[in-house]
Parts: sequence; structure tokens; C-alpha cells
Amino acid sequence: HVLTPLSLKSEQIFRFNYRNPEASQHLWLYEGGIEYLANQYLFRDSILSENDYLESVRQKLLYSDRYKQISMTEFGRKIFENSDQSYYANVYSRGALVAFLLDVRINELTEGRMNLRKLLFQLDEEYKGRFFQDDKLFDEIVSRTHPDIRSLIDNYIVGTEELPVKAYLHKIGYKLSATMPDSIYTFGRVSVEYDSRTAR
Repeated sequence: HVLTPLSLKSEQIFRFNYRNPEASQHLWLYEGGIEYLANQYLFRDSILSENDYLESVRQKLLYSDRYKQISMTEFGRKIFENSDQSYYANVYSRGALVAFLLDVRINELTEGRMNLRKLLFQLDEEYKGRFFQDDKLFDEIVSRTHPDIRSLIDNYIVGTEELPVKAYLHKIGYKLSATMPDSIYTFGRVSVEYDSRTAR
């Protein structure tokens, strides 16, 4: 959270009013995005094994599936008035998964020149000591990455479409399947497998 929301933040967080709080629509980023990046760092630094990292993705999928799909931005905006606080935990699951989609898509569209981590560091540098406009962040993300990022934002962060996690895992060389090898425990439904024949 040192990166966001402690450093990179919207006006609602920068000038937080404890008596009459106004929420930011970017709770998905402050919580879910940081959850995703934290796990990515642990994996990259070999603190989390590949299997453990992929299992964490699987668990987030299972957890997110338990909830009705609502707009991440809408939930963030209404967090202080929302009576259904039980959904808050899903910010760490669906929020992390949309951050994963965003990261993979940015990498793909920029041919590896940009990713979510680089983007957030750029934005942090740009807004150091000040705040971004809550309703302008998506425009900033699109302008710094690729125009096609807009549809991902509209469909999965603002919108409520089912997350194409299986397709995005395939983009980076992993396969999401309905079963797991017998030697690994499962709750059923889905799992992530590595195909040693294709090294993907």
C-alpha cells in the first residue's frame, strides 16, 4: 500500500474527510491491484513457488465465483453507503483478477514495453505530492498504454462481464482445466496446470 493509495491516490483519498467520507471508485486498484502485485513480487522473488502462485489465482477464481458480479467502480463509489459489506472481500479476488487481466493485456498490446507495475510507477511519479482526478484515471491508463485497454476497463472493471481468466492464462503459457492431477488436492470446478510437453 506504500505505492497506492498512500502515494498514488485520488482526491477523495488525498483529502479524506473522516466525518463525511467520500469514496473513490478505484478501490479495485487500492486493494485488488495491490493484492495482485504483492503476489507477483513474491513469485518473482521465489518466495512463492510457481504452483503456489497459480493456486492463489485458482482460489481467487473460486472465491470470486461465489459472489454476484457487480461493477468494481460502482462498489467502490458506494462503499460507505453499501449495506452489503460481505462483498468487500471479493475486492481482493475479482480486483486482483482484473489487475491480472490488465497487466497481461498491457504487456501484449505494448509488446512488452509496458506493464501494470511500470504504469503505476509512472503515475506515482507524475502525481507525487498531489492527487489524480478520480474520473480521469482510466483516461490516463489508456493514454499511457494502448487505446484497446479501454474495452477491458469498460467490460471488466466498470462492467460486470465474466472474466476471461482462462484465455489470459493461455496467453502467458498456462492452461486452466476442469480437473487437477490426483496427487494435488482440489475443491473441484477449476484448476491451473502446467503442460510440460509444450512448456506452457
